[in-house]
Amino acid sequence: MKDITKYIGLDISKESIAVAIADSGREAPRFYGMIPNTPEAIRKRVDHVGKNAQLEICYEAGATGGCIISFLAWEFRVSLWLLPSFRYARAIA
Repeated sequence: MKDITKYIGLDISKESIAVAIADSGREAPRFYGMIPNTPEAIRKRVDHVGKNAQLEICYEAGATGGCIISFLAWEFRVSLWLLPSFRYARAIA
């Protein structure tokens, strides 16, 4: 049983992904580096971070991150939190 929870934050752009990690508790998250936006790079980084921990992954759901959610859910069976990168506003005239 994995008693440790780690939180991974992903800021996804077309060519790269910024990765941040926070441990459970009140410690501040820390920047963990940039990786290429490829399934292999994501798999390697998440495997490294989550060796002995339960993972929860949060990423900014913009136009360039659409296929990442399916990959993460299928590959790692983790909890996912989606944050929209923008909000739609309706103008009333």
